Amino acid sequence: MNLGIQIVSFGVMLTIAVIYFLNKHIKLLSTRIYTLYLSVSLFYSVFEGCAIYTLYHIDTIDPFINRLAHQLFIGSLVLILMFLFIYIDILTRKQKRYKPIELIIRILPALLSLVITAFGRIDYHIGSDGRYSYGPVVSMLYACLAVYVLWTIITVIRRRKSVPSHIMFTALCGISGWIIIGIVQVFNPTWLIESMGVSLMQLFIFLSVENPHEYNDMDISGALNRHAFEMMLKEWCENGKGFFVVTFTLANSELLKNSVGVSEVYNILGWAALKLTTVLRSDYYHTSDNSISFIVKHKACCEKLIRSDFDKTEFSTSAGVRVNTSFRLSFIECPKCADSVDKITELMTHILGAKMRSERSILVVSEAVIDEINYLSGVERLLQYAVKNNGLEVYYQPIYSTTKKKFVSAEALVRLKDRETLGFISPEIFIPMAERMGLISDLGNIVFENVCRFAQQSNIKQYGLEYIEVNISAVQSVDISLPDRLLDCMSKYGITSDFFNLEITETAAVEAGELLDLNMSRLKTMGCGFSMDDFGTGYSNLSQMANTGFDIIKLDKSLIWPCFDKNGEKPRTILDSCIAMINGLGISIVAEGVETKEQVDLLTSKGVEYLQGYYFAKPMNEHDYLNFLQNNC
Repeated sequence: MNLGIQIVSFGVMLTIAVIYFLNKHIKLLSTRIYTLYLSVSLFYSVFEGCAIYTLYHIDTIDPFINRLAHQLFIGSLVLILMFLFIYIDILTRKQKRYKPIELIIRILPALLSLVITAFGRIDYHIGSDGRYSYGPVVSMLYACLAVYVLWTIITVIRRRKSVPSHIMFTALCGISGWIIIGIVQVFNPTWLIESMGVSLMQLFIFLSVENPHEYNDMDISGALNRHAFEMMLKEWCENGKGFFVVTFTLANSELLKNSVGVSEVYNILGWAALKLTTVLRSDYYHTSDNSISFIVKHKACCEKLIRSDFDKTEFSTSAGVRVNTSFRLSFIECPKCADSVDKITELMTHILGAKMRSERSILVVSEAVIDEINYLSGVERLLQYAVKNNGLEVYYQPIYSTTKKKFVSAEALVRLKDRETLGFISPEIFIPMAERMGLISDLGNIVFENVCRFAQQSNIKQYGLEYIEVNISAVQSVDISLPDRLLDCMSKYGITSDFFNLEITETAAVEAGELLDLNMSRLKTMGCGFSMDDFGTGYSNLSQMANTGFDIIKLDKSLIWPCFDKNGEKPRTILDSCIAMINGLGISIVAEGVETKEQVDLLTSKGVEYLQGYYFAKPMNEHDYLNFLQNNC
């Protein structure tokens, strides 16, 4: 029966070992100790089987072989006790490392036991009743067991408030298991159940704590998941050692998902991870939907990667199709730039989600970058406060009519200021931020209401103003309640709907689809006009413009400014074609970004009806705009 127990126990431990070692596992200190614990357990199972065999054949086996088999059996069991204690100790302690004296104290009972096993009397024999006896060495083994069990109990009780519940459960089960094994073995020497206890403990720890499937990523082959990444970060931060977090972020992942599919995006991330691994020599983690990260010990590896031509790498799909990718490699030095898991992950989130003013493919996080991230965080807080407390301002930039020779309109532009620290914040920063934060609709509503209030209080129509242009975000444009909300606001301030021309960007107009068409139809029926903003930056075509019902097309400055360069012949041809096409559709044109007399003369000669830009006036607040109208009406 005993031999059968050994065979079954060995089979269980071998199965665990095969599954464990064939899968990628997280390299925590506790995991390394568990690896030793598992390896010693396998050897122990073999040594116990050998010891039982030699004991049953004591008269035929050489005495030296007998003694060696039992020494290996007892010694491996002592090591199992030690590694189990150290494993539980590591799991429950905050500082995941030992000072030399701490380590010596923890291995001392096992070391003494091994010395006694090597030089002490074993005196193994089988009595007439089948009872096994190993003499004083066995007593030493039980003493070692008692020391480690008592030590573990004290350790767990002391740390109970800071230890996660599943680890506490694992530790208590481990202690209880060894106590039961010890008691049974003392009172029933004929039952050799140590191996069964070892295998059951291995199985329990494997399933509850060390199952590698808990840490392996399901999307990218060979990658560990976000949970594993944060656990490794925690250990590195607690140890106080210097390290680097290197993150590869695929910036255009959403576009790639739509073009080649989600699985191909993960293939590209996996391919990049393998290529980066050759330099960084570290495990890689799937830390977000479009990024992989590395925890790197050596600065030299990071410097080698920065010097490489990785930013010039071309990626291919599994079918061999080359794809255009936009990505960033970021390097965070820890603890210099961030000294905790929360600070590191916050920094990574900002680098991943925020539109940094630097668009370099390789970004080494420095004090300047941290300052920028802090700046963007400040902008986020300010934006939230401004939207909640109506802290946004509306500026007005006049629009000049080349046919009527006067200012007939203005574009309402939202502005965000912090008079104490941040100063003026560019719309290029806070508008995309509002979109990411889900505040863009609230922001748009505030702007529209401020324009209505200003129009009512100032009676700006008296200055010959025909309409005001107000920007509508892509999110607002597909909101089915938009027409009703705008109508309610106009009614509140007594402003007629024909006084508003709603601007929608070219890209939003193309991507919005049927919901935009429905909202435009309702609003045009109410009397509102529509402008396509930033024409020339998106991908609209003649058919789309003809069918969307825009009253005005606003030419982006990117179409206009190149015409005045040294090699401006081709850009002028393109501009001429656009103007002719739009005029042919009976749609009015506003040229944006007009800053020189030369631009005014050229655009006027080509039949552009409206001009807007710094040549005439910069955007101005309500008070300055009223003065402008009074002086130029």
